Amino acid sequence: MAREKQKASTERAAGKSLRQLATDYMERAFPALAANTIKQRRHHIEDIIIPKLGGLAARDVTTADVVALIEAVGQRSQSVAALVFTAISEIFKHGVARHAVTANPCAGISVAICGKPEPKRQRLKLTANELRAILPALPSIGEQTL
Repeated sequence: MAREKQKASTERAAGKSLRQLATDYMERAFPALAANTIKQRRHHIEDIIIPKLGGLAARDVTTADVVALIEAVGQRSQSVAALVFTAISEIFKHGVARHAVTANPCAGISVAICGKPEPKRQRLKLTANELRAILPALPSIGEQTL
């Protein structure tokens, strides 16, 4: 009897769409995350992942689907691509644990597929003397900055 219930539960989980799996992931994982992480991850899931892949059955999402998504996001921002990759990877880890998928299509890939990382902006560092010279002048500079 217990084995039959487990089998029925596994079969129900196997029929979930990626949208349903993502929703289940958010309900179960978000209470353990920090507020800023929740806000950011919800945005990546609801505004980037679900519009592209949410209609697919979770079991039908392939590595190629994930790569295409990450490459598309990476063309705009590699840092966002890395965060989206983390979110979708976590969804599929959850899916493996819940028997909704048999394998994680994110396994074996990384955001390195996006190519060379964006160059970091050089940080401006003012000396104490430079700060003493510029701070009194701030009111006369105005609201517009270069």
